[in-house]
Amino acid sequence: MKKLTFLILLITIVGILPSIVQYGCFIMATDMADQEVPFIIETKRMLMSGSPLWSWNHDFGDNFIGSYTFYTLTSPFVWINCLFPDRWMLAGITFTLLLKMLCTGWAALAYLRRMSVSKEASVVGALMYAFSSYALSNLFYYHFLEPMMVFPLLLIAIERYLCNERYSRTGMVLASFLVFFINYYFAACSMIAAALYAVCRMCSKGIHASAGKAAGGLLLVCIGLLLSSFVLLPTVMHLQGNPRQAGDVSELYHALMSSIERLYTLFVPKVVEGTNTAFYYYPFSSNAASVPVVGLLLAGLYTMRHHDWLSLLVVLAVACYITPLNGLFSLFTNPGYTRWAYALTLFVILASMKLADEHQPLKMRHCWNYAAICCMALAVSYGVGMYLNHKNHGSAYDNSAIMVNSITLAMFLLQMLLLLAYAKHNTTATLLRCVVVMSMVYFPVRVLMNTDAMNRNLYNTEKRGSIRQYQLENRLPRHNGNFKWRTDFMAQYHNVSMAKNRPAVATFNSIQNNKLSRLLQAIGCQMGCNTVRAFKNVVSLDALMSVKEIIEYDNYRHWCQALKVREPSREPCLTGKRDKAGYTVYDNKYYIPMGFTYDSFIRESAIDSMLATDKQADVPLQLLANLAVPDSLLALASSVLEPGELRHGLSIDSVVTQRRKVVCSSFTGDTQGFKATVDMPRQNLLFFSVVSDKGFKARVDGIETAILPVNLGLSAIMVDEGKHKVEFKYVPPGLYHGLLLTLAGLLLTLIVILTDIKTHTSKS
Repeated sequence: MKKLTFLILLITIVGILPSIVQYGCFIMATDMADQEVPFIIETKRMLMSGSPLWSWNHDFGDNFIGSYTFYTLTSPFVWINCLFPDRWMLAGITFTLLLKMLCTGWAALAYLRRMSVSKEASVVGALMYAFSSYALSNLFYYHFLEPMMVFPLLLIAIERYLCNERYSRTGMVLASFLVFFINYYFAACSMIAAALYAVCRMCSKGIHASAGKAAGGLLLVCIGLLLSSFVLLPTVMHLQGNPRQAGDVSELYHALMSSIERLYTLFVPKVVEGTNTAFYYYPFSSNAASVPVVGLLLAGLYTMRHHDWLSLLVVLAVACYITPLNGLFSLFTNPGYTRWAYALTLFVILASMKLADEHQPLKMRHCWNYAAICCMALAVSYGVGMYLNHKNHGSAYDNSAIMVNSITLAMFLLQMLLLLAYAKHNTTATLLRCVVVMSMVYFPVRVLMNTDAMNRNLYNTEKRGSIRQYQLENRLPRHNGNFKWRTDFMAQYHNVSMAKNRPAVATFNSIQNNKLSRLLQAIGCQMGCNTVRAFKNVVSLDALMSVKEIIEYDNYRHWCQALKVREPSREPCLTGKRDKAGYTVYDNKYYIPMGFTYDSFIRESAIDSMLATDKQADVPLQLLANLAVPDSLLALASSVLEPGELRHGLSIDSVVTQRRKVVCSSFTGDTQGFKATVDMPRQNLLFFSVVSDKGFKARVDGIETAILPVNLGLSAIMVDEGKHKVEFKYVPPGLYHGLLLTLAGLLLTLIVILTDIKTHTSKS
């Protein structure tokens, strides 16, 4: 344990040196800076509020529990980060990364020792697992390491249960709860992989399992699921109709291409996760499964020499990985994703270490044969990749792809040289040294490839580091108060608004509210994409969504030019320019306070008809001119509003002037909803640019009133003449039912514990 702990700390510190040298702490470009860090900051803000229910910083406001159970809410490491002051947040992330790597290695060590692997080989296997291609390739996804930690614990619980050890049923319940609670998406991956493991394990000669035993284990898993219902049920209800649906597995062509790419990643350490690979034409698919130094060689030799449950498990797992069966492990996402590859990696490591413990000499011809197989896989993947890249882009590779592929090949050659060095000596100590060397080279290369320094070379962006500007310098003050209006950011990182607690009209995340699907399509957002960002008519959208400030970072326009991002102009609404160090603040000329009224209405179907004939139609401006209502509300709308019509050539100045006539005199949003006051000259519908989520309950002067879905997914309420106090309170749908299910799970867990105690006492 001491040796493993020292080596993990050493390798991790060396690995993150490129980031520490550049930034003074650990942070990577792309998704870590764009999503993970802002999400952790937002999670801290929400948890510190004491009522983490509604986040104004997510999209146009959204269910916090439903959106962040995937990312941060259930991570103990994020809870630790929340203890750090905001100015030390990145230092806290560096600290918890070390903890994560340690816990990953310790969990793998515990499992390997449980499976009768020798102490020396277990240390090697634990290092292989902690610093596998999967772990390092997905390093900038801060929440991807937690499932790697709990999966070995789930396998230990299965082993104890199948062997009828004491308190094994309690262990199964707790391990299952941990898997479901830590991350529901990866829980699907882990449970399917664990089921495959259990079926193969029950084929072992030393295990006497039955259908009843399997059913009992499934029941224990369900109890673990019940225990986590207080977060899972609200999340499942929130995800219903999520526009980011799974990809099309019926298309044989793409299934074949994805299989070839996954075959490629079995043999090569991946230095960049994204599109700069042999298949950089192909959609991002998060593929990585290479084991340091030995790759598939030792596991392959084990399956050839032994015909047992472990050999069957390795063969089935690899077969699932490189065929469309991989899609079975996906949940709500593209079936080409391989985010379950940590399970495959652990299975391969177990077989490899079992063979290493047999002390049978590894012959040089085994290495050369394995090298030939690897080269054939690389030739196929690179050949197909070059052809498809030329077909789709007109050239085999661009300069960035050539650079990345060259470094990837260098990593592959290093791995083969270390494998030959191990084969020459055939000792566990030699293998340990080879794994340490490989990890201490691969880790910093992987980090360097995802820093500003390398991104400048790959993408020809501005010399000044964008991460430093957005995450480290903090020149833009962070708001500490409640929400009053929105901000439109012209920034490379969309979620900078979240880090600064300034609700925006552009975010970047995987969880989208299905209630907004029609509105997002109407303003030009691509459904199913992570980005909620308007690509047309932003001036009128900013007015509709009550944007008061527009903040432009200095490097933004250069970044757009470098990556050929077409950003719509906001020039017509910019006024009151205030230059700051690193950014410029503008006032929105067309700002309308939250909560305003209309004079006329139109059918929502009229918007659909307009878009059918004119894809570039200014929908937000039409929604400002007339309140768009569904057919079910036509009678109610006609009682207080005049019938309107779609009009071409509208003047935004005149429309905004009309909407400013009756607005809320005060508006304050918090983590439970919002409060507002308004003086109504007559009975009318009062519109708020807030999602019409079922979790909201509205009250006017303390009396509950109906929330009406208008303007393609936003909200309005009927308010009588006079001065009134309006309050919207939010409770995530399914939260209370989830708590009841969790209580039921606790009761069943207590029964299981008492049964285990009784069984142990009777045996004693």
